[in-house]
Amino acid sequence: MRLVENEAIIDFIENKLGTKFCPPYRAFGFVSDANKPMCAFVFNDHTGANLEMSVYAEPGGITRGVLRYVANYVFNTSKCRRLTVRTRKRNKRVLQIAPRYGFTYESVMKHYYADDDAVVFRMLRQDCGFL
Repeated sequence: MRLVENEAIIDFIENKLGTKFCPPYRAFGFVSDANKPMCAFVFNDHTGANLEMSVYAEPGGITRGVLRYVANYVFNTSKCRRLTVRTRKRNKRVLQIAPRYGFTYESVMKHYYADDDAVVFRMLRQDCGFL
């Protein structure tokens, strides 16, 4: 897989998640050798200490190398102390996978989405196993 940073990544993740991202943000993704998008990340709402991440991945799109790249970007390049991820409460796949990647359940935000509540996960720098 190789890293890409272009507007096609934004289009890809917006279509997959059914949302629009408003600048400022940073987006990057990884594509297969056949140029097929495998995963995409959008980082926004940078407070200095926290960075919010939106992610979409095809099956097999998240590898240890991808996780190391993301962790380095968040905790070393952006100098954040925490990473925040929100997902729809009905997204059972993410609810199961997030803790396996080192995220900790934090809260539920009632009526965050038009059609669902949001579940908030966090990862603190000291809890990240990918640095």
